[in-house]
Amino acid sequence: MVVQHRELDVIVDADCGNAPRKAQVRDWLTDVVRGDVDAACSALDDEIVWEIVGHRTRVGIGVVREALRRAAEERASRLTIRHLLSHGKQVAVEGDVDGDGFAHIVTFTGHGKAAHIAEVVTYRSSTAT
Repeated sequence: MVVQHRELDVIVDADCGNAPRKAQVRDWLTDVVRGDVDAACSALDDEIVWEIVGHRTRVGIGVVREALRRAAEERASRLTIRHLLSHGKQVAVEGDVDGDGFAHIVTFTGHGKAAHIAEVVTYRSSTAT
């Protein structure tokens, strides 16, 4: 399924939204890649911990907001989500942004609908040569 989001093509497997947590992560990731910092941050806990493996760990909504703001300056044209797996408070998502691969392990603050994202562990690989 291809969905157009503000100049961003989002390609996602049809069953990637068949559970509430999967849909939350899909929508959050779309906001991140689209550069909608306010929408992306609204899904995050104030004490968010975001580790980009091999690079750095950012702690707190202010620090993460600034990192997302800087990242929003780089415009992506295509987000592909190939896999979304959920279990309990965690969701794993794998895909690519303009050909650069990623995998995120996302942990929520709880099980309820009002739970926010508490932690993200990100693995990235670039296909650039």
